[in-house]
Amino acid sequence: MNAVAPQLLDTARNRAVFPPQALAHAVRPEAIAGVIAFLAGDLSEHIGGAIVPAYGA
Repeated sequence: MNAVAPQLLDTARNRAVFPPQALAHAVRPEAIAGVIAFLAGDLSEHIGGAIVPAYGA
């Protein structure tokens, strides 16, 4: 089993609540979906027990 640990998600709700400096490195939900898709795919067959951090740019 693997886990994805995003720093902060870039969502409309979070943009309304958090100050801009807190959102500077927020991660788009689509980027998290890409990490999950990778971990569910064949290329990650040898990855197990990982906590994958996901940070924005």
